[in-house]
Amino acid sequence: MGVDGLSFSCYVEEVMGPPPRKPPEKPARGRRTGPQPAQSSARTTTQAPSNNRPTGDQEAKDDSLHPIGTFVPLTHLTILEQEAKLFGARRGQFLEMLLKRKLGMLEFNRPATAPTYEFGDSELSTSVRFVWYLREEMKELLDRDRLQMGNLTVQAWIVVEINRWIGRPLGLRSPGTP
Repeated sequence: MGVDGLSFSCYVEEVMGPPPRKPPEKPARGRRTGPQPAQSSARTTTQAPSNNRPTGDQEAKDDSLHPIGTFVPLTHLTILEQEAKLFGARRGQFLEMLLKRKLGMLEFNRPATAPTYEFGDSELSTSVRFVWYLREEMKELLDRDRLQMGNLTVQAWIVVEINRWIGRPLGLRSPGTP
Protein backbone atom coordinates (compact mmCIF):
# COMPACT_ATOMS: atom_id res chain seq x y z
CA MET A 1 0.00 0.00 0.00
CA GLY A 2 1.13 3.50 -0.78
CA VAL A 3 0.12 6.90 0.56
CA ASP A 4 -3.53 7.37 1.65
CA GLY A 5 -4.36 3.76 0.99
CA LEU A 6 -3.63 3.96 -2.77
CA SER A 7 -1.17 1.61 -4.29
CA PHE A 8 1.76 3.01 -6.22
CA SER A 9 0.67 1.44 -9.49
CA CYS A 10 -2.74 3.14 -9.25
CA TYR A 11 -1.07 6.50 -8.67
CA VAL A 12 1.11 6.02 -11.75
CA GLU A 13 -1.92 5.06 -13.84
CA GLU A 14 -3.85 8.11 -12.62
CA VAL A 15 -1.01 10.48 -13.51
CA MET A 16 0.49 8.86 -16.59
CA GLY A 17 -2.36 6.75 -17.85
CA PRO A 18 -2.29 3.02 -18.38
CA PRO A 19 0.98 1.42 -19.46
CA PRO A 20 1.46 1.10 -23.24
CA ARG A 21 0.31 -2.11 -24.80
CA LYS A 22 2.83 -4.48 -26.19
CA PRO A 23 2.68 -4.48 -30.02
CA PRO A 24 1.47 -7.73 -31.54
CA GLU A 25 4.14 -10.01 -32.88
CA LYS A 26 4.55 -9.97 -36.65
CA PRO A 27 4.21 -13.23 -38.48
CA ALA A 28 7.51 -14.55 -39.76
CA ARG A 29 6.42 -14.75 -43.40
CA GLY A 30 3.51 -13.90 -45.62
CA ARG A 31 0.85 -11.29 -45.24
CA ARG A 32 -0.41 -9.99 -41.97
CA THR A 33 -3.68 -11.28 -40.76
CA GLY A 34 -6.13 -9.25 -38.75
CA PRO A 35 -6.39 -5.47 -38.44
CA GLN A 36 -3.35 -3.37 -39.35
CA PRO A 37 -1.94 -1.10 -36.64
CA ALA A 38 -2.49 2.60 -37.28
CA GLN A 39 0.68 4.44 -38.33
CA SER A 40 1.36 7.55 -36.32
CA SER A 41 2.81 10.50 -38.21
CA ALA A 42 3.47 12.44 -35.02
CA ARG A 43 7.08 11.32 -34.84
CA THR A 44 9.47 11.13 -37.76
CA THR A 45 13.21 10.74 -37.75
CA THR A 46 15.75 11.83 -40.30
CA GLN A 47 19.37 10.90 -40.63
CA ALA A 48 21.78 13.45 -39.27
CA PRO A 49 23.45 15.41 -42.08
CA SER A 50 27.11 14.72 -42.79
CA ASN A 51 29.63 16.89 -44.57
CA ASN A 52 28.50 16.25 -48.09
CA ARG A 53 25.33 14.24 -47.84
CA PRO A 54 21.95 15.98 -48.03
CA THR A 55 19.31 15.06 -45.50
CA GLY A 56 16.33 12.94 -46.48
CA ASP A 57 14.14 16.05 -46.73
CA GLN A 58 16.58 17.71 -49.13
CA GLU A 59 16.69 14.60 -51.29
CA ALA A 60 12.90 14.62 -51.52
CA LYS A 61 12.79 18.33 -52.42
CA ASP A 62 15.73 18.31 -54.81
CA ASP A 63 15.76 15.04 -56.66
CA SER A 64 18.27 16.44 -59.17
CA LEU A 65 21.20 15.67 -56.85
CA HIS A 66 23.31 12.82 -58.14
CA PRO A 67 25.50 10.87 -55.71
CA ILE A 68 28.81 9.78 -57.19
CA GLY A 69 30.56 7.20 -55.07
CA THR A 70 34.23 6.48 -55.54
CA PHE A 71 37.36 5.55 -53.65
CA VAL A 72 39.87 8.36 -53.18
CA PRO A 73 43.41 8.03 -51.82
CA LEU A 74 43.56 9.03 -48.17
CA THR A 75 46.23 11.59 -49.07
CA HIS A 76 43.95 13.39 -51.49
CA LEU A 77 40.97 13.28 -49.14
CA THR A 78 43.16 14.88 -46.45
CA ILE A 79 44.28 17.57 -48.89
CA LEU A 80 40.69 18.10 -50.04
CA GLU A 81 39.49 18.62 -46.46
CA GLN A 82 42.29 21.07 -45.63
CA GLU A 83 41.95 23.08 -48.84
CA ALA A 84 38.15 23.25 -48.50
CA LYS A 85 38.56 24.62 -44.97
CA LEU A 86 40.72 27.46 -46.34
CA PHE A 87 37.72 28.65 -48.34
CA GLY A 88 35.05 27.78 -45.76
CA ALA A 89 33.56 25.15 -48.05
CA ARG A 90 32.62 21.51 -47.77
CA ARG A 91 34.59 18.93 -49.72
CA GLY A 92 32.01 18.56 -52.49
CA GLN A 93 31.61 22.32 -52.80
CA PHE A 94 35.35 22.74 -53.14
CA LEU A 95 35.50 20.14 -55.91
CA GLU A 96 32.74 22.05 -57.72
CA MET A 97 34.79 25.21 -57.29
CA LEU A 98 37.80 23.48 -58.87
CA LEU A 99 35.66 22.33 -61.80
CA LYS A 100 34.22 25.83 -62.33
CA ARG A 101 37.71 27.33 -62.07
CA LYS A 102 39.05 24.92 -64.67
CA LEU A 103 36.20 25.76 -67.05
CA GLY A 104 36.66 29.53 -66.55
CA MET A 105 33.39 29.97 -64.68
CA LEU A 106 35.00 31.02 -61.38
CA GLU A 107 38.24 32.82 -60.61
CA PHE A 108 40.14 32.11 -57.44
CA ASN A 109 43.71 31.15 -56.59
CA ARG A 110 45.41 29.14 -53.90
CA PRO A 111 46.75 31.40 -51.17
CA ALA A 112 50.53 31.64 -50.87
CA THR A 113 50.14 30.78 -47.18
CA ALA A 114 48.37 27.48 -47.96
CA PRO A 115 49.88 24.41 -46.34
CA THR A 116 52.34 22.03 -47.98
CA TYR A 117 51.86 18.30 -47.77
CA GLU A 118 54.16 15.34 -47.19
CA PHE A 119 52.85 11.79 -46.99
CA GLY A 120 54.29 8.37 -46.31
CA ASP A 121 53.80 5.17 -48.28
CA SER A 122 50.97 3.95 -46.03
CA GLU A 123 48.86 7.07 -46.69
CA LEU A 124 49.60 6.96 -50.42
CA SER A 125 48.47 3.35 -50.68
CA THR A 126 45.27 3.67 -48.61
CA SER A 127 41.97 4.57 -50.29
CA VAL A 128 38.72 5.58 -48.60
CA ARG A 129 35.14 5.78 -49.85
CA PHE A 130 33.95 9.23 -50.84
CA VAL A 131 30.49 10.26 -52.06
CA TRP A 132 30.16 13.50 -53.99
CA TYR A 133 26.64 14.93 -54.48
CA LEU A 134 26.25 16.98 -57.65
CA ARG A 135 23.40 18.89 -59.22
CA GLU A 136 22.45 17.74 -62.73
CA GLU A 137 24.12 20.66 -64.51
CA MET A 138 27.39 20.20 -62.59
CA LYS A 139 27.36 16.47 -63.26
CA GLU A 140 27.04 17.15 -66.98
CA LEU A 141 29.98 19.59 -66.85
CA LEU A 142 32.06 17.06 -64.93
CA ASP A 143 31.21 14.27 -67.37
CA ARG A 144 32.18 16.44 -70.35
CA ASP A 145 35.46 17.43 -68.71
CA ARG A 146 36.30 13.84 -67.78
CA LEU A 147 35.60 12.75 -71.37
CA GLN A 148 37.80 15.42 -72.92
CA MET A 149 40.62 14.41 -70.54
CA GLY A 150 40.56 10.85 -71.89
CA ASN A 151 37.39 9.52 -70.28
CA LEU A 152 38.87 9.57 -66.78
CA THR A 153 37.11 8.00 -63.85
CA VAL A 154 35.80 10.35 -61.17
CA GLN A 155 38.58 9.12 -58.87
CA ALA A 156 41.25 9.97 -61.44
CA TRP A 157 39.68 13.37 -62.12
CA ILE A 158 39.71 14.23 -58.39
CA VAL A 159 43.35 13.15 -58.03
CA VAL A 160 44.51 15.07 -61.12
CA GLU A 161 42.68 18.26 -60.17
CA ILE A 162 43.85 18.23 -56.55
CA ASN A 163 47.44 17.62 -57.69
CA ARG A 164 47.11 20.50 -60.15
CA TRP A 165 45.56 22.76 -57.48
CA ILE A 166 48.40 22.28 -54.99
CA GLY A 167 51.06 22.79 -57.68
CA ARG A 168 52.10 19.13 -58.04
CA PRO A 169 50.57 18.11 -61.40
CA LEU A 170 53.04 15.22 -61.84
CA GLY A 171 52.23 13.68 -58.46
CA LEU A 172 52.52 14.34 -54.74
CA ARG A 173 56.21 13.41 -54.59
CA SER A 174 57.23 15.30 -57.71
CA PRO A 175 58.80 18.73 -57.49
CA GLY A 176 56.19 21.43 -57.41
CA THR A 177 55.55 23.98 -60.11
CA PRO A 178 56.42 27.61 -59.41
